[in-house]
Amino acid sequence: MAVATVASPTTDSAHTMTVLDPACGDGRLLVAAAERLRATGHTVHTIGVDIDPTLTHPEGVDEFICADALDIDWSAVLPGGCADVVVGNPPFRSPLPRGQNTTSAPTADTGPYGDLALAFIDLSMTLVRPGGRVVLVLPTSVLASRDAGRVRRRAEQRAVLDTWWWHPDRVFDAHVDVCVLGFTAGSAPRTVPGSPVWSHVVTSSVGVPDLGTFTVDGTVGDRCRVSANFRDEYYALVDAVVPSAGATPTRERPALVTSGVIDPWQCHWGERPVRFAGQRVQAPVVDRSRLTGRFVAWAERLLVPKVLVAAQTRTVEAVADVDGVWLPGVPVVSVIPTDSPEVDVHQVAAVLTSSVATVWAWHQRAGTGLSATSFRLSPAAVADMPWPAGDLTAAVKACEAGDIDAGRRAADAAFGVDARTSDIFTVFMASLVTRRRT
Repeated sequence: MAVATVASPTTDSAHTMTVLDPACGDGRLLVAAAERLRATGHTVHTIGVDIDPTLTHPEGVDEFICADALDIDWSAVLPGGCADVVVGNPPFRSPLPRGQNTTSAPTADTGPYGDLALAFIDLSMTLVRPGGRVVLVLPTSVLASRDAGRVRRRAEQRAVLDTWWWHPDRVFDAHVDVCVLGFTAGSAPRTVPGSPVWSHVVTSSVGVPDLGTFTVDGTVGDRCRVSANFRDEYYALVDAVVPSAGATPTRERPALVTSGVIDPWQCHWGERPVRFAGQRVQAPVVDRSRLTGRFVAWAERLLVPKVLVAAQTRTVEAVADVDGVWLPGVPVVSVIPTDSPEVDVHQVAAVLTSSVATVWAWHQRAGTGLSATSFRLSPAAVADMPWPAGDLTAAVKACEAGDIDAGRRAADAAFGVDARTSDIFTVFMASLVTRRRT
């Protein structure tokens, strides 16, 4: 595992290095970075900025500015308009409405759930000089979340992510999982195609195997409509969910299926209690007569043959609703095959429960889960999953017979995965003990 450091940028020995922390708090991180650089013979000038008006000038910091770093005219603060090193542990929270920024402030055009820390990545890349270093403590969600995609792309256009630190335990005083990312700024903007992810920060530490090469024929989204429910659907169900009292689910009273009862190719509805609306309910169903407004049509659209996918997991867990009598809870992902005779729910389930799907998900989504060793599957992520070019008949047959391991190997073969890689995938899948959810 690479470890993020404040390794010295290339500088003239007589050059006074400017080290900046745009959210310095009590200054301890800034002071530690400066001490490390001075120990290697550099002359250092430290600048700390923080929005907290109760802070006094931090001890050991040369220059302190009480202001919002995202609103400062930095050309009047930094010598030459840039810093040699930018370090920081910026605030982690959902973005709040801000006043009009100056022209030099970042414009972190993130999605609705983008963390405020993303704005500090943008800011740091704006302020570091060519050849300089940026080292930030960040929530792991920045590694792969959709809402951080544009910021990751801009960061890679400006700098190279070359060192990092991550640990599965929460060793920082934070209520989220964190990582430390270290970048070296380039001398000119680079071309960065697409939306890069930094999941290797996690996958390199937890033994996720390389995907290698495999043969694909498009994606799941090419063949299926993929969706998930959100807050409105959740509240619409609150008054409609009732115990089944032993009755078999029907289209008028479909089963409420949450992530906690989904395993690969198995639905444990009726066997495991479901936690919903603050209560544990055994075998809950949805009384459709209690749904109102647009939620009547919403339920109708979902009561078709489909595959349901657990959203928070360590392996991709998917199960086929062949009869169309299950309604997904929040945030279960629904995958409905489009009108094509070549694709049915069994094939979709075989692809999604394959080893390739899980390894792919780790490489694309690591860091997005509620825990450090899980990932969150959004509808877009499921839609982007690869579809194999080979035949899935053997995979479906094995999984229907209850031999999930054999089904995964057969799906590997449909992807063109060689036997040695399939063995590696099998060992990795066995190492992932699924956390029980409700």
